[in-house]
This record gives sequence, structure tokens and C-alpha cells, in this order.
Amino acid sequence: VECMDMWLPDTTNARVLAQTPLDEDYVEHSRFTGADWSGVDQSAATFDSCSLTAVGLDGCSWDKARVVNSELHNLSVAHLQAPESSWERAVIEGSRLGVLELRDSRIKHVVIRDCKIDVLNLRAARCTHLMIEGCAIGELDATGATISHVEFADTSVETLTVSQSHLHRANLSGALMHKVLGASSLRGAEISEFQLQQLAPTFAQELGISVR
Repeated sequence: VECMDMWLPDTTNARVLAQTPLDEDYVEHSRFTGADWSGVDQSAATFDSCSLTAVGLDGCSWDKARVVNSELHNLSVAHLQAPESSWERAVIEGSRLGVLELRDSRIKHVVIRDCKIDVLNLRAARCTHLMIEGCAIGELDATGATISHVEFADTSVETLTVSQSHLHRANLSGALMHKVLGASSLRGAEISEFQLQQLAPTFAQELGISVR
């Protein structure tokens, strides 16, 4: 991903609100540490230039939320429900996420770093300039997604699903992929020679080629 440092968020001027509960639809220049928003409906809320650290988000709804120029650190969430949300200049770092639900979302200039994610749902999402670094992902479902300028580094993915997706300048060479579904939709992706050898049986199966 080119010039990543130029589009990382800057939250140095965020004010500290500690564990103040969220009671606004638009929150800006705020820093939350240890807040518990479990079960809170934050649909369509906007976080602008915010920092969230160790915030409790279990059962929290972020449907159609906007996360702009913001950072999320050290989260431990079983299921973060954020379909149709918008993320721009955002970082998710050092977190343990069961399910990160981002289907039909718009993702631009986002870094996901040093996270363990059981399920990352990017179905029908539009991703531009996304870096996934140092992560362990169980299932990454990008069915029907439009993905451009995406890069993986030092990341493992147990199952990658790209059926009916559209890829452009997607660098997958930094991902250890154990299983790929919809491999015929990998047009526009870059993989390493080792990955090609590793995934050859999958490609052959999808193309109906018998190897003897």
C-alpha cells in the first residue's frame, strides 16, 4: 500500500473522556479508555478523530456508523455488528474480535494490525487502500466485494472466500492462506510463487482439471 503513513489517523488532540458513556450521535476529538458500551445501539453514529482503547462493545450495534480519522486499540469483542458502515483513515490494532461484521461497508485508508479475528465479513464491501498486518484470521469472506490497493503482511488466513469479487492491485503475497474458495475470482491479485504451488490443487479443482 503506497504512502500508508500519509493517511494514518491523527488523534493527538483528542480530549480524554475516560469511561464516559456515549450519548451522542456525533462524537469528535474524544478519547475513551475502558468505557463499557455493551448492548448499546450506536447505529448511524459518527466517530470523528476519536481514540477508543479497551472499550466494551459486545452486543453493540454500529450499523451504518461512520468511523473517520480514528483509532481502536485493545478491543476484546465477541461480535461487532457494523454492516453498511463507513471507515476512512482508521486503525484497528491489538484486538481480539470474534466476528467483525463489515458487509456492505465502505472502507478507505484503513489499517488492521496485530489482531486475532475469527470471522472478518467483507461481503459486498468496497475496500480501497486497506492494509492487514500481523493478523491471524480464521475466515475472511469477501464474496462480491470490490477490493482495490489492498495488502497483506505477515498474516495468516485459514479460509479466504473471494467468489464473485472484483480485485485490483490486491497484494496477497504476505498472507499464509490455507484454503481459498472462489479462486477463479482472484484475477487482479498478486500472489507469491510459493502460494501458487500451495494453491495449485484448488485452482485445478475450480477449473475442472484432473491432475494425475
